[in-house]
Amino acid sequence: MTSMRFEGDLQDLSDKQSQYIRDSLNKRGYKNNKVVFAPVGQLGDNFAANVKRITVEVENGDNFQMVAKIAPKTFAVIKYTEVMFNNETVMYGEVLPTFEKLQEAANVPEDDKLRYAQCYGCYTEKQHQVILLQDLKPLDYTMLDKYQSLPNKAVRLILKNFAIYHSLSYALKKSNPDVYDYYKNKLLDLWSTTTEVPEHDAVIKQLEDNLLAVFENAENKYKDALQGALKKISVIGKQLNAIDANSKYSVIQQGDAWTNNIMFKLEDNEIKDCIMIDYQISKVANPVCDILYMIFNCTDYVTRSKHFYEWIDYYHDQLDKALSNYGMQANLIYPRDQLDADLKRYAEMFFGTALIVIGMIFRKSEEAALIKDAYKDSDLIKVGKKTSITLLSSDTLSFIKTRVQGLIDSCIEFGFI
Repeated sequence: MTSMRFEGDLQDLSDKQSQYIRDSLNKRGYKNNKVVFAPVGQLGDNFAANVKRITVEVENGDNFQMVAKIAPKTFAVIKYTEVMFNNETVMYGEVLPTFEKLQEAANVPEDDKLRYAQCYGCYTEKQHQVILLQDLKPLDYTMLDKYQSLPNKAVRLILKNFAIYHSLSYALKKSNPDVYDYYKNKLLDLWSTTTEVPEHDAVIKQLEDNLLAVFENAENKYKDALQGALKKISVIGKQLNAIDANSKYSVIQQGDAWTNNIMFKLEDNEIKDCIMIDYQISKVANPVCDILYMIFNCTDYVTRSKHFYEWIDYYHDQLDKALSNYGMQANLIYPRDQLDADLKRYAEMFFGTALIVIGMIFRKSEEAALIKDAYKDSDLIKVGKKTSITLLSSDTLSFIKTRVQGLIDSCIEFGFI
């Protein structure tokens, strides 16, 4: 009698994770199949999990595919794994299905519904976490090039998704505030967790010193903007988190909407739709947290200069449209003047956050491999030295400098810094 056979990229897969995947496939009726594991993307595409595409081969050719997000084993990341996988398990297992029921009860038109990858199961034992998700590739969803600014149409699609997604938090608070509070308490704040690490202040100083070294010969406006920018993140973040905790404007944010965490559907090379796929940093926060994070990390100066204000108009219009499904109006639930005020309040924190993110996500595969190797070290200061932005190739450094300069120019232009 034959049995299920696992082949391919089985690296970093623990026995418990392997057994969970095997059991999950058995429940779907697969018993004696060949199961092939392959990495998703390149090094540098995924920092918080090992992501693998799993293909179950079937005799008639009707293969089954899914994606597995597997908890990393490296020391510097494992500290935060519990938070990240807790959040994603809560989101895929509880929050998103609740949102789906709200949409169904309100008879929301299909084109105006929040869509997300189906979750096939979550294994939550510490250091062996795994989340199994629908593979969107067979549905013609793909990642865009992270080195290119998201075009206007892509940004508008994401903002429409944000508006729909945020409206569901407001709808849940209105219809069942106890359930909303239950989710609020179950979702953990990753950024607060990082600030509690003893080495946090030293690591932040190290990052800021490295950035300033790279911009040593830059114009004063760039050096002035960078000076102290990273140190402000935790200070401002604590102040805003305290406000967000009980604010009537707060929602359950997506939290990490950069290019590789959004899948786009293309038809004849034209963008038609998008689906957000990562909820590891989800928590209760202000709606502009999602907006600023996406715009600062996924667009360049030229695109922002042309479209930023129309993007904000569009988001608020779409929020109003989405809220109307639940008998609410944006001007009462999240007024436009409040949105404008919040953009200014949160911009400085997300400017600092973007400086860290940009320095990570735009590394070449071989440079990202150094990060993975460095994360094996238990000393975060040594990790910082090994992954310093000053060690990057001249091409990578030039690209990052251009992005950072553009971000500073935008923030000055919009009156954020």
